[in-house]
Amino acid sequence: MENEALDFEGEAPKVPTYKSIGGWLILPMIGLFITPFSLTISTFNNLLPAINSGNLAAFDDPTSGLYNPILKYLVYAEVCFNLSFALYAIIIIVYAFRYKAQTPTLYIVFLIGNFTFLVLDHIAIVLLDLGDLKSFLNLDSFRAFVSCAIWVPYFLLSERVKGTFVK
Repeated sequence: MENEALDFEGEAPKVPTYKSIGGWLILPMIGLFITPFSLTISTFNNLLPAINSGNLAAFDDPTSGLYNPILKYLVYAEVCFNLSFALYAIIIIVYAFRYKAQTPTLYIVFLIGNFTFLVLDHIAIVLLDLGDLKSFLNLDSFRAFVSCAIWVPYFLLSERVKGTFVK
């Protein structure tokens, strides 16, 4: 009787282990699969044409109506961000399907990093007089905020997450 009490008090409650990604985890995984495609398409449709069209030279020319020397760096930063986060999403997918314990941390960093970059990007747009505060409240920012609000606590607290990513 005494041993049973010691064993019960000495052990932490067991978290069930899962052999596959299921439940609510399917939703962020779908998002991770879509992310590299959507970021790459966005980069090729929106940002690379700005670079290739000669507008970047106009941003540096004080006689141009598009003169804004900082804007060139903002475009480059957005291209780097999009391609880096597309690659980062692929890395998270690989970790997730190998059930690595680092997956929740990687995903949380992904979510917070995405939201942070979007906020900083919109602040830069407002400061450069390229948009107003309405541009700050666009769909991308809202989606990133909601994703953080839902998935960060889920990845920190969920028994499913703790029981899935165990290797």
